[in-house]
Amino acid sequence: MAKISVISAVYNAEKYIERFINCILGQSFSDFELLLINDGSKDNTRQICEKYVEKDSRIKLFNKENGGVASAREMGICQATGEYTMHVDPDDWIEPNALELLYNKAVETNADVISFDYVEHAEKTYYVSQAFNEDDDLFKLTLRGQQASFVCNKLIRLDCYKRFDVHFVSGFNHGEDLLVCLQITRHKELKFVHLAEGLYHYDRISNASSITTSRDKRYNMESFEYDCRYLQEMSKYIDDENEYRYQDALNCFRCFFMNALGDKELRRRLKPKQKLIREQFGFVKWMFFALAVNGFNFLAYPLWHLLVTILRKDPDNYTIIETNTQKS
Repeated sequence: MAKISVISAVYNAEKYIERFINCILGQSFSDFELLLINDGSKDNTRQICEKYVEKDSRIKLFNKENGGVASAREMGICQATGEYTMHVDPDDWIEPNALELLYNKAVETNADVISFDYVEHAEKTYYVSQAFNEDDDLFKLTLRGQQASFVCNKLIRLDCYKRFDVHFVSGFNHGEDLLVCLQITRHKELKFVHLAEGLYHYDRISNASSITTSRDKRYNMESFEYDCRYLQEMSKYIDDENEYRYQDALNCFRCFFMNALGDKELRRRLKPKQKLIREQFGFVKWMFFALAVNGFNFLAYPLWHLLVTILRKDPDNYTIIETNTQKS
């Protein structure tokens, strides 16, 4: 049995899959298995993976019909045999000593979950700290977006999935890992540890067609309907009524800051939410939202964008490393 199961859900990844696999094979820590879950790729991803499987027995390839990233990640957990699991997306990469540092930290602290910092590559390159205090409520911090809501910056003991019946929820292929993070962080008896090392490189440049990027570019009524279903799924883990109302307000306000309120039907749906927006977000955001849902989005959104541009500053946990990022 391997110490760490590295799981990667791959789909049409021929452009960067070799970079990814070589990154894992080049780790200073060798006691791992690499589970490649091919989610019905239509390009040469499968053939490239098969070539590596023949060379290294630690690599295992599982081919399935296309069902989305949630089903692929879930298959990876079901097939994993390691003591710990780590998800790495095929368009990203990790530091050469990442697995070694993480496993040593796990052994040293007997932690169930080790979170770590990451580097985000976009128009600017950011170092993103994920530090937290021992008495912090990680469930709430994750829910509010103050801790990364993805599984790729976490080493998680495999037993956590099995002991608490944690699953990636089929049908939710955007934000699927937040649902898993919430299922895990709600268990206060688990030991959570932070490693202050930027071990994961989140590449937002190489894969311009990713679900997140595509969704952000064309947020619409369908996206909002998805978010409503997603909120219902999240509600299974949220016991605080006010926290649920905050998430409801966030769903509604997202339609504004994604500039989707040119849609008449969407405006009609969201008009009753004006009071909720003011209650949760205050006067300024309510004012812009109210203008938009009452038919003045053509005015409200440009003014909002101008205000954000003037006031914008990077969050405290984001440190700019470079301003002109090149593809790796």
